[in-house]
Amino acid sequence: MGHPPNRVLARHHSEMKRSSIFLIIASLSFWLCFYFLTDYYDRTYPESPDESTHRTYELVSHGHFVYLNAKEHYLLFFLVSAGVGCFLGAFLIERKRKDGERLSESGESRAPDDHGNGDDFKLP
Repeated sequence: MGHPPNRVLARHHSEMKRSSIFLIIASLSFWLCFYFLTDYYDRTYPESPDESTHRTYELVSHGHFVYLNAKEHYLLFFLVSAGVGCFLGAFLIERKRKDGERLSESGESRAPDDHGNGDDFKLP
């Protein structure tokens, strides 16, 4: 016993939509944190490197230089990487969801690959 295939497919597409929305919100959150943190660093941190405080990582913002320590530098790197990763994940999920909707509306099915499975990522 199970659900009719179209109800299962609709539920799957709904879950994919929620996942892509979550990833877009996470991406925006990471980017906003990056922006405000960069702005804070730019306004408050020293404009010359200081070995005694380990502020040797350069941050350039519109021609203005400030110096960060390793922890601050890698935090900014993480925020940018996470923002890009979440955005790409949302893009890929949404693309796969729309391809699935298009196929289900047209009644098409994916051709089996060499192993007899439907291949979800065939290139056009």
